[in-house]
Amino acid sequence: MTIRYRLAALAALVFAGAAGTASAQEIILYDLPNFQGQSVTINRATSDLSAIRFNDRTSSLRVVSGQWELCVDANYSGG
Repeated sequence: MTIRYRLAALAALVFAGAAGTASAQEIILYDLPNFQGQSVTINRATSDLSAIRFNDRTSSLRVVSGQWELCVDANYSGG
């Protein structure tokens, strides 16, 4: 899978942090490639990015800390 394809797929992702860990977790989503444009910082499980008006907008991301599971659809579903 090419990097371009992976980044294109990120546009529809929902993110869920690994629950129950002792360390802080943080991920930053950007609406443009190369960590540019508007951003949103997430530090807890988020089942639907629509609630924060960032659904289908992610073009790049930076994991600051923690482990994250990437899901294609809302409510931690999709493949």
